[in-house]
Amino acid sequence: MSEDEVRDDKENKDEDEMTEEVLTEPSASRLSRFLDDPWPTATFFLMILGFVIVLFTPYNVWSQWHWMLVGLYFMWVLVTIGFVFSMQTWRKSGGSKIRFAAIAVLIVILAVGVLGSVDLGLWILLAAPIFPGLETPLLYGTNAIVVFCLYSLWLLQRATNPDRT
Repeated sequence: MSEDEVRDDKENKDEDEMTEEVLTEPSASRLSRFLDDPWPTATFFLMILGFVIVLFTPYNVWSQWHWMLVGLYFMWVLVTIGFVFSMQTWRKSGGSKIRFAAIAVLIVILAVGVLGSVDLGLWILLAAPIFPGLETPLLYGTNAIVVFCLYSLWLLQRATNPDRT
C-alpha cells in the first residue's frame, strides 16, 4: 500500500469514529411561543374572522343586522385582547395570587363573549332573545362588561409590574 492509501484509510477511520453531538433545546409550548409575540397571530385570526363575517353573511341578514354584526366583531376584538392580556398577566405574575384573578377575568370575558354571540345569533336566526322577555340584544351590555374586564386586567398588570411609576 502506498502512503496515500494509508493516509486515506486513517482519515476514513477518523471520520467514522467522529460522532456529532446534536444538542436540542427543549421546545417551548405553543402557548408560551404565542405569548412571546401574540399580536401577529391574534391579528391574523381577527382578520380572517372579519373576512368571514363580511363575505359569507347573506345579503338579507347583512342589510338588517350589519351594525350588530360590526358590534359583534368589535366584541370579538375586545375578547381577543382580553385573552392575550390575561394570559400575559398569568405568565408574568409568577407565584402571586394575582395570577388567579387574571384567570377569573379571562373566564368572565370568554363567558360574556359567548353569551353575546349566542344571543345575537338567536336574534338573527329566530328573532328571539336567549333570555325571554328582553326586547333588545345583549350585545351592548356584553361589550360594556368586556371593556370593564379589560380595565381590570390593566389594573392587574400594573399591580404585577414592579417598574411602575
